[in-house]
Amino acid sequence: MLKKFNSHIAIAKDWYYNYRKEIKLATNIKIKNKLFYRELEQECKRKDGILTYAEYLAIDQFGKNGYYSSGTRHGKTDVEKRWGGAFANYCRQNGFTMIIEFGCGTGDLGVAITKAYKKQTGKTLKWIGVEIDTKIHEKIFDNFSSHNMQVSVEKIVASLDELKAYTAETALIVFPYSLDNIPPQVFLNTKPDASYPNALLGVTVKNGMLSEIIISPEILKQKGIKLENGFFTQNNSTCQLSTWRLRTGQRAYISIDSFITLYTYVKMYNLKSHIIIIDEFRNEPWFFNLSNIGIPKSLYEKNLICTDRIRYYREGGKHNLYYPIYKNTLLQFLNTLGFQSVDYEFEQKKAAQLQQKPWISLRENYATLAFVAKNLVNKKVDVLPVTFTPQRVI
Repeated sequence: MLKKFNSHIAIAKDWYYNYRKEIKLATNIKIKNKLFYRELEQECKRKDGILTYAEYLAIDQFGKNGYYSSGTRHGKTDVEKRWGGAFANYCRQNGFTMIIEFGCGTGDLGVAITKAYKKQTGKTLKWIGVEIDTKIHEKIFDNFSSHNMQVSVEKIVASLDELKAYTAETALIVFPYSLDNIPPQVFLNTKPDASYPNALLGVTVKNGMLSEIIISPEILKQKGIKLENGFFTQNNSTCQLSTWRLRTGQRAYISIDSFITLYTYVKMYNLKSHIIIIDEFRNEPWFFNLSNIGIPKSLYEKNLICTDRIRYYREGGKHNLYYPIYKNTLLQFLNTLGFQSVDYEFEQKKAAQLQQKPWISLRENYATLAFVAKNLVNKKVDVLPVTFTPQRVI
């Protein structure tokens, strides 16, 4: 109850400062976990004294003293119960003999898919798992072995670079509750009028304290980042953010790496490959919205929106965070990449449809959706348009 109350107070403060067009940064925050603080401080020294927000979150979630190293509840879902047979049926009907699972965790969904496919066809479905946490790679293989499905495991990798040997394959590429685990950058507008983002938020860690800071163009350049005229460039990829109209001081949490990851997968595999994305998504806010945009959520605080930034900084390394993407942003992005057929439905309903089973809605609002993208045409995309279209009356 207190956490929710403090969250509402934080929202009210954001409204107040964004209405007044004031840039309010958190300063001098003492982190409770000393080991986590030291890890942050060392990494900060290594990276020009400043971490981007995405760099901070990568340590917060995946560092030696981050959540996934110390926490035991790693965002486990029951997706395999609904989607094992659904994916197997989809592969059988569309002629796929290989499936690539991004963010496969301990491989429960992969086991369910390959077992169902074997039961349906009597054949072996090749499975590749992409999992950043290399400490559980052996556990993934053991999971398949315990179900006598180890022959299906083609490869378990930690990065896209390790998939280059398989790029000639036609594959079904699935993202089950994984894109929203990719940390966002935090963008701001420092201009007096509403405009696209022109600044990037970072954090400094020194003298026992953490403080937010607006990163200078010189430091961004040292990090290989350029933000200019609504275009964000990093690692030879450029994203257009010109449709994100922010008030002065208003924050936009945009997971640039999620879109770059999707684009990279699309370009790696041939035109006959399909993509299915299962995740929680957001509806766009109204155009007069004064809140910050795309704020992360805390998975085990009943999906509480993390508006109380000071508390989450103070309790760094403790929370399992995720970052839902805006629904129309993803839809327009997939269309831009060249997919001629993109449809989405409630995740539970889509899983039932693919298995040709009846589905009855048990509640009014579902936050999780399944996107199915196929019929890809070869399309040259030099700049990735990451759009934002707030709701309007007309």
